[in-house]
Amino acid sequence: MKLAGYEVIEKIASGGMSDVFQAKRIHDNKLVAVKLMHEDMVKNKKAVKRFHAEAELVMSLNHPNIVRVFSLERNKENPFIAMEYIDGCTLRELLNKKNLLDNRTITTISMDIAKGLEYIHSRGIVHKDIKPKNIFTDTIAKICDFGIASYGPTEYAHRQGAPSYMSPEQIKGRDIDHRTDIYSLGTTMYEMATGQVPFRGARESDILTKHLNFKPRPIKQINSKIHPCIENTIMKMLEKLPGNRHQTATMLRLNLSEIDAKLSR
Repeated sequence: MKLAGYEVIEKIASGGMSDVFQAKRIHDNKLVAVKLMHEDMVKNKKAVKRFHAEAELVMSLNHPNIVRVFSLERNKENPFIAMEYIDGCTLRELLNKKNLLDNRTITTISMDIAKGLEYIHSRGIVHKDIKPKNIFTDTIAKICDFGIASYGPTEYAHRQGAPSYMSPEQIKGRDIDHRTDIYSLGTTMYEMATGQVPFRGARESDILTKHLNFKPRPIKQINSKIHPCIENTIMKMLEKLPGNRHQTATMLRLNLSEIDAKLSR
């Protein structure tokens, strides 16, 4: 398959709105990832608008812990985004292989993601979909997929996001700010530490109810090797009330940096 300015090599991922391909940029032979909208989605004006908005938002970002977007092709028949190609795997793929991660790996990946969140939050952006599938783990970890990201505090009538990683306020659909990303990273760290998400259920409604009303099972009961400081940090991130969590990604990054120093001793 050929797209304007690119030679597609192979499909590397697939989602509800688009497929992602490894491709070669023809003018300089650079490997990139191309996110191509599904044919049936191209007819959906709202989906196309959202696709364009994601690309435009991420093209304005430049940070080592954010997957870069180089360009947006607005072709009506097959719009696509050209972005940084990462020769690594997602955190989801890594967890599928290893189930749970050691203390140092948890801290290292989480510090990288906290840095990425620190950057986007400083620009008024809330990601709202932090989860293992949206984190790449190469030499450094990077955040990807800004499909439901927004500027500043938001309220909306329809829930967006993955149930297992959504904050209580996100489930309620109101008063959503940067601290929702801290909660979602907390659920992701919990999974890194235990091999399972904090709340599970047979139905989506069961999971959402638990996010709102239940406390996660102590990590130490699942993984006796977890460092107490990591467990304490995760549990703080998973507080139901945003005011009881780390108030900024900077505070979280500094907390994780202190833990990393302890692990190095």
